[in-house]
Amino acid sequence: MGWTTLRTVIKTKLDSLTGLGMVDDKFHSNITSYPAVMFEPSVDPAQFFTNTENMHVYTYEMVVVQEFESTSTGRDEAIRILGNAVDTIVTGFDNYQTLGGNCEYTEPLVGEWFTANTGNGMAMCARLTLRCHKLISVT
Repeated sequence: MGWTTLRTVIKTKLDSLTGLGMVDDKFHSNITSYPAVMFEPSVDPAQFFTNTENMHVYTYEMVVVQEFESTSTGRDEAIRILGNAVDTIVTGFDNYQTLGGNCEYTEPLVGEWFTANTGNGMAMCARLTLRCHKLISVT
């Protein structure tokens, strides 16, 4: 189990959630439907756990995007749509804490909201951080 396996598991989970538009396992500006969620690996602050195990914390950054300028959705509606998408993602991972047995546990998703100028105009966005803890045996 490592970065590649978790990337696949996370993508599969996101694809299974209803109410999301485009889901992609890489960041880009070619968003085809909203609300969109994209994610990539971020960091692994691994640490010594015991003399036979290390604790890896595979971290993925997700960005959820709801455009409001070019689609005339409006900022207020974009906030509502984004809120529903974020709630769906957070609940989905709250109920999938070991990612199907691929890690010991995940921390609750940490979120931060912001606006951004995307390739399609202004958008409401939320950055969600997923941390997956996994004990690795060492010799």
